[in-house]
Amino acid sequence: MHIRRRVATIVALVKEYELKLAVALVPSAENKADILKRVPRRWMTPQDPFDVTACSTTVDPEVEQLIAEVHHNAGHPGIRRTFYFSRRRVPTISKRSVSEVISTCNVCQSIDPAPAKWNGGRQNMANNWHGHHPLC
Repeated sequence: MHIRRRVATIVALVKEYELKLAVALVPSAENKADILKRVPRRWMTPQDPFDVTACSTTVDPEVEQLIAEVHHNAGHPGIRRTFYFSRRRVPTISKRSVSEVISTCNVCQSIDPAPAKWNGGRQNMANNWHGHHPLC
């Protein structure tokens, strides 16, 4: 779809400005931009396939304890605010580590969410709790 739009733009410019265009195929071997982007295959394949290092992250127990402490002292404010308060103390804390710590928080797990969300509006009642009509 994008190619059609670009071609249509070029065709419109050719018609509007009465341009004469010539299109020539440049082989990849002669295209300097293509040569500069090419990476030799030997760079792409590791010498020993079992010698490839892997990257893995875990939450440091000290950082985990700091996040839990900040979360508890702030009153269990949720992931976003706990992340903000934790980053003020240790700037390298990730949102994923905060999320992992909060997902194991017993206090937060014990709080039941509201069963239904009230979107506002009026309740249809003839009288209020004092026995009067609501508009009186």
